[in-house]
Amino acid sequence: QLGGIHKVFNWSRPVLSDSGGFQVFSLIHASRDKTLNKITDAGCSFKDPETGRTRFLSPEVSQIIQYNLGADIVTALDEPTIRDAPLYILKQSIKRNTKWAKRSKQKFLELHHLTEKDFLDKSISRPLLGAVIQGGNNFELRKQSAEELIKIGFDMYNFGGVPLHNQYSWRNNVSKGFYHELLTYVAELIPEDNIRYAMGVGTPDDIIYCAGKNWDLFYTVLPTGNAR
Repeated sequence: QLGGIHKVFNWSRPVLSDSGGFQVFSLIHASRDKTLNKITDAGCSFKDPETGRTRFLSPEVSQIIQYNLGADIVTALDEPTIRDAPLYILKQSIKRNTKWAKRSKQKFLELHHLTEKDFLDKSISRPLLGAVIQGGNNFELRKQSAEELIKIGFDMYNFGGVPLHNQYSWRNNVSKGFYHELLTYVAELIPEDNIRYAMGVGTPDDIIYCAGKNWDLFYTVLPTGNAR
């Protein structure tokens, strides 16, 4: 109603929107009520902490919201997992992540009146669509996730997971070196002609490291977190 997010921000350059997956994940796992707050193959059901109303976020709903915002780069809904999740949870998440990515892309094509052939046509002006590579700390599952998403076909592939600036060894006994190695490995899985987006990266030294490993985009909440 206000004319889209560019008009609200008075910003004529590109805007990137997230799917809401990480935020809903945080709400659901922080809640004690697992009857209202849960994740299924259909989507995410959660109780709005402000209004108390039950909300539902699916891959399709997420795409509709981002379409209404008028974002230039949008994201497929994914299911993040905690870094030390059991193997069966990680495998289940990868399976769901792939299904949600397919549904997200289908809704994206529908909203923009595109065919798969149109999606591949570089001469057609449209927003970019990114998908999130998951798999926790497991290298093989990261590879599986990347391969399955590449088969579907996206403009951008994102490294999903817990932000790097929370991964210091003094917090969880996992070294930053491990995550640098994992990020290097995942970057090499992504085709050269696609955008690589390292979500949650990070501290200045993390950004410098990842830029040197061919990651193209980054975001971090560290400056605003430190300001608070």
